[in-house]
Amino acid sequence: MSFSHDRRGQSVVIGAVVLFGFLIVALAVYQAFAVPAQNAEIEVDHNENLQSDMAELRNTLLDTRTRTDLDRTAAHRSVQIRLGTRYPSRILTVNPPPATGTLQSQDDVPDVSLESARLADPRFSNVDPILDQSHETSLLTYTPGYNEYREAPLTTFEHSLLYNRFEGANLTLTGQRTVDGDAREIDIVVFDGDVDEQGLRTTLDPATLDGPSQRVPIEGDGEPITLTLPTNSPSMWEEVIDEEPNAEVTDSTSDTVTIELDDGDVWDLRMTRVGADGGEADDLFSSVDGPDDEFDRRFDVLWDREAIENKDGIERDGDIFEINRTITGSPVELNGTISADGEPVDSATVDFSSTDASVAQFFGSTETSTAGAFSADVDPAGTGDSRLFATSGDGVDRLDVEIVEGETTMADRVSPVSGTIEEANIAQGGRRVEFDIAADGEVEVTAFDVETQNDLSDRPFTDDGTTIDGQQPPVTFEDQITVDLREFEGSSNLGVEAFADPGSDDADIVVTLNFDDGSSTQIGITT
Repeated sequence: MSFSHDRRGQSVVIGAVVLFGFLIVALAVYQAFAVPAQNAEIEVDHNENLQSDMAELRNTLLDTRTRTDLDRTAAHRSVQIRLGTRYPSRILTVNPPPATGTLQSQDDVPDVSLESARLADPRFSNVDPILDQSHETSLLTYTPGYNEYREAPLTTFEHSLLYNRFEGANLTLTGQRTVDGDAREIDIVVFDGDVDEQGLRTTLDPATLDGPSQRVPIEGDGEPITLTLPTNSPSMWEEVIDEEPNAEVTDSTSDTVTIELDDGDVWDLRMTRVGADGGEADDLFSSVDGPDDEFDRRFDVLWDREAIENKDGIERDGDIFEINRTITGSPVELNGTISADGEPVDSATVDFSSTDASVAQFFGSTETSTAGAFSADVDPAGTGDSRLFATSGDGVDRLDVEIVEGETTMADRVSPVSGTIEEANIAQGGRRVEFDIAADGEVEVTAFDVETQNDLSDRPFTDDGTTIDGQQPPVTFEDQITVDLREFEGSSNLGVEAFADPGSDDADIVVTLNFDDGSSTQIGITT
């Protein structure tokens, strides 16, 4: 007896093996290319958030507080820094470990020093120790540890300047406030405290350890005053100081920059020591005495909250301002004031920064005050929460905003098309006017109304076959269509030429379009 071989199951098994192989290959390709690309995008987003955190830290460090007799230090507000980020969980593929970063102070840097400076007002005392010695300070640098975003910059804070250090190039994130050439002021904040934080998140608790001193008038001792600052990028300081009048960079080394100050008049010097994360108190700067010992010279920087909440598209809920970007558009102008001892401050430099630039971003990082007033243009780039800071001198104010996006009405989507107005006679009748409107999306006009006024008040309108896109309402359309208004009394030329604000005195014809969603819009036409 012989037995034949049964091969009926072989094709099914082979097909399953081949299909499984394709699946393995697809997963391998996804793991090798898609996962790193997605993680790189997460790391780029984190780096933008980190830069916002560093900007908030910079503003907090510069928001120096006056110590009291009971408190040897003056605490600033705490700042949380997002050092790293986690990746989303994956089912079939594998993530690398969370991306961590390091925030570290650089203590082994040259001292801050003033040369050729002397006191210009003998009524001040205890100033010579400040002018005659150099002052230790530290710089602060964030170093990312991303797995995919290999070109991420180092973010460095030096004195008052925050900037990104890329390989071969640097980019400023904020302006500097150490030298104000317009006001002839030198604001030196030296930093203390050992910061060495690594991981995903950390919180710093800055504090004013010494000072701020009174503003002391100083002058050159026969030579121009020079200020030497430690830095990781002398070229960066050359660039920002070049924007200041009465100051220029005259020398630099690999780790210092020397700024020469114009000796045509006195400069006001103020010194402060701040602990980046606490530290020991000192009295070198606080011991300065002078004629204005009881005089509070702090700047008062305030967002004009009343003016801001009265703008179209902005509503206030307690301390939070809700900005509806659908209504406001971009930019949104925010206003504020700056004063010192109740007097408006002119020509002061105001720095702006945001905790989340992906939500609200300033079009410019600085502005100059005029008669105590300043304004800032903000781009509501996304939806969410952000804090907007205005900083000048030793004053800072924070505006909490929430950017929302509302639904547009049909009326919001329609606008007149310039250059399309025409008029003509109607046979055995009056006068007709044509113009085009454009819709950003589908809309439905259900009714209309036309009024004449001013020079055309004696040419009333009576509907006699008016069409919208060649039809009588209701009319549904999108894109660009023609409105044909029939008819205006009289056959003589109306003289209409252009569109005008329907609420202004220039509008001789006002056309009201009513839409199916209950909204309406007005179009003005002028002669």
